[in-house]
Order: sequence, then C-alpha cells, then structure tokens
Amino acid sequence: MKAVGVVSSDLTGDVGALLPVLDEVAARHDLTIVDVFTFDPGETGWIFRLLERSHGLGAHAIIVEDFAHVHGHERAVTGVADLHSVDDTRWYVGYGRGHTRPSADGAGSL
Repeated sequence: MKAVGVVSSDLTGDVGALLPVLDEVAARHDLTIVDVFTFDPGETGWIFRLLERSHGLGAHAIIVEDFAHVHGHERAVTGVADLHSVDDTRWYVGYGRGHTRPSADGAGSL
C-alpha cells in the first residue's frame, strides 16, 4: 500500500539523511513511500496541502520520523490515513459517516 513521507524543514537539516528512516518505518508496515512531502511549518495551509496530496495519491498512511513533524495535527492526519513514526502509530479514524478512506476509494491520480 502507498504512504507519504512527511518532513518538517525546521526539524531536520538534511532531508536525504531522513529518507532511510522513513523507508524503514514504512517497510515495517508493508507500505511503500510514493512521495515525500516537505514543508516549512510557517507556511500557511501546509496541513491542507498534505491532506490533499494524501487523497490524490490514495495513500494508506503518513510516515514521519516523530509525531513532532506534524506539529500537533495528528487528528487531521488520522482523518485520512494511518500515522506511523519510529516509535508509535495512530490509526485511521476517519472524518465520520459519508467519508471514505482515500486508499479505499480508488484515488491515486496524482
């Protein structure tokens, strides 16, 4: 299944060095990272762009080194996907009736 790696630019100086960590977390959950979303947390609307990208790719999960990389937006992420880090997992909870998990609705056109 597909996953999106996420890296907050304020928490790492070398995105390339973090990629093997994200790949290892993904592999533990039988996931493949199909995109890496990097952002500056000072950017307005970054969380909405992440959720949109996850929907567009039909991602089943978001992979981070640490939950700090989503800056307190764990609930927003788990509305569309599982959230996996090196040490923890928050499972998909959805947004309620009438909403379909992006990985289950045939998305993935990006």
